[in-house]
Amino acid sequence: MPIRVGFGGSVAASFALCLAIASSTKGQALRPLPCPPEQVATFDFLIGDWRGVVFDLKGGDSSASGATAEVSAKKLLNGCALLEQWHFEENGRPEIEAVVLRAFDAGTGRWSYNLATNRNENVSYHGEFADGHWSFFYEFVGAQPVKVRIRWVATPTGYSEQIARSTDGGVTWLSTRHINFSPRIIAKE
Repeated sequence: MPIRVGFGGSVAASFALCLAIASSTKGQALRPLPCPPEQVATFDFLIGDWRGVVFDLKGGDSSASGATAEVSAKKLLNGCALLEQWHFEENGRPEIEAVVLRAFDAGTGRWSYNLATNRNENVSYHGEFADGHWSFFYEFVGAQPVKVRIRWVATPTGYSEQIARSTDGGVTWLSTRHINFSPRIIAKE
């Protein structure tokens, strides 16, 4: 029995489609494209090794939650992608490991934020540029859909990840959490 993928097709049909597309460019060199100049430095402030303190927001209050995050981010693919490795701890206990691929798609002119965790979660946020910065969105569906927005903002000492949620489709937003990151010193072995 053939393995099914995508729109009801088989692996063989999908492979044949890939070959057809590849043969249509026969004779043309497939070279890497440079990252558009206006995008290449968009998230440079995230590159490096970081340690963050997680703050949960309740009303007008902000308090440290006992959770911390460590992130290592590096540029890939001509500067139009970042690979990030995340490690969260809560009160000194390991909580979540995650890998993020943040990438620019020249076809849509948008960045995406793709997150996979050791809790078998795989979430893709789509980026939108407004008010001078990128925001990333994902909607959790269910009886009461919740839209999540994440922003990363450069600060004088690092950056801040800001998370908000909306239960009215993005008309109003409630800030729920932020993580303040500063450079992490890595001991040389």
